[in-house]
Amino acid sequence: MREAISVEISGGTARYSHVVRLRHHAPETGAEQGDGKISGQAIVLQGSWTGNTRHYTASYSGTFVRRTVRLRGTQTWTDDGKSFTRACSGAIKRPLKAFLPRANRPPGAR
Repeated sequence: MREAISVEISGGTARYSHVVRLRHHAPETGAEQGDGKISGQAIVLQGSWTGNTRHYTASYSGTFVRRTVRLRGTQTWTDDGKSFTRACSGAIKRPLKAFLPRANRPPGAR
């Protein structure tokens, strides 16, 4: 399923939140959440999600090219005592400076 991922980057760290939707049902209670590190143009994220009877841990990584990074990663699920790992992907796009609040703009930016 395609769902939005929200990533906040500050210096060399990142925090993210991702809506979890199982099949075509309504979003699950609680979002996948995690944190990560930025090194140059590379980003690495690690997080988890817990539902009623299942949970998973996730790891994603990618490299920014201009304003966009294509994330690739895995989710390791545990459900009813059984575990499996699945590949997943996503994308992050940095906003244009013109759309950033003035407090976040570098000095001298218009």
